[in-house]
Amino acid sequence: MRCPLLPTAQLSMDDGAATDAESNLLNIASHLPRRAAERPNQTALIVRNKRKRRGRHSWPSLTFRELELLSNRYANALTAAGIERDMRVLLMVRPGIDFFGLVFALFKMRAVPVMIDPGMGVDRLLDCVRSVDPQALIGIPLAHAMRLVRPRSFKAVQCSVTVGRRWFWGGASLHKLARRASDSFSIASTAGDDTAAILFTSGSTGPAKGVVYEHGMFVAQVEEIQSFYNIAPGEIDLPTFPLFGLFSIAMGMTVVVPDMDPSRPARVNPRHIVDAIHEHEITSTFGSPALWKRVAAYCVKRGVKWPSLRRILIAGAPVPYPVIKQLHAVLDGDADVHSPYGATESLPVASISGREVIGKCSEFTREGAGTC
Repeated sequence: MRCPLLPTAQLSMDDGAATDAESNLLNIASHLPRRAAERPNQTALIVRNKRKRRGRHSWPSLTFRELELLSNRYANALTAAGIERDMRVLLMVRPGIDFFGLVFALFKMRAVPVMIDPGMGVDRLLDCVRSVDPQALIGIPLAHAMRLVRPRSFKAVQCSVTVGRRWFWGGASLHKLARRASDSFSIASTAGDDTAAILFTSGSTGPAKGVVYEHGMFVAQVEEIQSFYNIAPGEIDLPTFPLFGLFSIAMGMTVVVPDMDPSRPARVNPRHIVDAIHEHEITSTFGSPALWKRVAAYCVKRGVKWPSLRRILIAGAPVPYPVIKQLHAVLDGDADVHSPYGATESLPVASISGREVIGKCSEFTREGAGTC
């Protein structure tokens, strides 16, 4: 098992250079224009379209330059809607192009996106909303309908933006504002310890908690994950937890949003994951043990192989040894399974590879100490 050095905002704060105020000015959103300048025509985001054309699903996509311009238009649109820097903004939008464009836009504005896993159920979700008192709501029509039915949970909301068709609840329409918005936007200056986002844990292992992310924490995690797992710009990622797709885009990877409900990974259709890996030649992917247990069994039963994959990251709960064995059976060459460990805001504190686990288990068995 290996331990990364310093995967949190403390990565360089103790260096002498950190005494210079300029060294502490950073915004996680600055990775996007940097990548857009370095590789403007590389695909940044691919999302499966639920609607079929001629019997087949299409995969709408954006290049890094297109995503950069979209997030700028959204930042201007949200500013016009009344959202200001440091506002807590509840974001209730399904994973897709709008989701990624909006999160980068909010970071650029120095607003604070609040993201809650809808899979925890309505009552628990509303408890989380009340605990953070968001001042703005950006959501699909269903989210705005919930606000009308349960208004006490949204009492602090000062402005609202609808993604999709706006009915009778008022507020702004994102796409109408964005059509008139400029695609130029100056990223707000932020310090490393400025709040970047509030992300709620799923509540699967206890009460859901709102984790406060700082811009420095995001930046340090991106740098540490990229270095520790040897991730190269230009790789193709399949994150089954949407937030991790933001890290991947910051690293210069192409992100493929899978066809699944990220709030219910144990119910994933394995074929959708397998098809995405093959069709897009995925090199890296992240998911929970519950998801990989289902997908690994499907692959072993059908003799599926993944020659393009270089790494699978599994986190969020204990990883069963049989799942590691099954996944190694479908990987080729030097590809490996990695289990990072750490709190949400400081992942990874430590990491162990599947090869290490299998080797230790074999040694354990040879010595007659039992079986894994």
